Amino acid sequence: GYVVSLLVFYGTCLILNLCLIFMFPPYTDTLFFIPLTLMDRAWFPKTLPCDVKSSEGTVTVDCTDRRLTEVPRGIPGNATNLTLSINHIPHIYPTTFNHLESLEEIDFRCNCVPLKIENGSFAALTSLRSLYLDANQLAEIPRGLPATLSLLSLEANSIFSIQEASFSELGNIEALYLGQNCYYRNPCNVSFEIEKTAFLGLKKLTILSLKSDNLTQIPPTV
Repeated sequence: GYVVSLLVFYGTCLILNLCLIFMFPPYTDTLFFIPLTLMDRAWFPKTLPCDVKSSEGTVTVDCTDRRLTEVPRGIPGNATNLTLSINHIPHIYPTTFNHLESLEEIDFRCNCVPLKIENGSFAALTSLRSLYLDANQLAEIPRGLPATLSLLSLEANSIFSIQEASFSELGNIEALYLGQNCYYRNPCNVSFEIEKTAFLGLKKLTILSLKSDNLTQIPPTV
């Protein structure tokens, strides 16, 4: 009943404004703005535990520190920026970001649990440019990341081996942050290993951070 009433209300407002537009052309902009603003609030359910903002073609969904254990349902399909930092989400599946193909940036830092990412979980996000996965206790670089990525941040994880195969599909990477892996007193108990040709295929790479890694030598292809 609530949904029907809401639709009737919006429909009435729209019809009323259309009538007023024809009757009072000078006030067209002001009158038409009102129902569109009201309708914007209907993008997502009230149960969505996140803040949603829209500005100049960018739709930002901020779910920071909401004690989430999974990615919430009801995120608007036209979202371009999604922040899920400081939660307790332990698993990302290939279906996690279904219907969110407009995403350009995901901030998934500090989920405070060993995060498991299934292969290809981000593959369908063909507009994704920036991905932040810092401080999630990851032991390896996720596979099946979209080729559109230009920024990838994996700092403060438990990654100690970097192979060329890790970046085989990421030729558009411009900024790569891998610092502070196995950092605090070297909990991995091994040296940070980088294959000699690890970064050879990253022709667009301009920023590479390996700060505070347990390196014994500088990679020859850097």
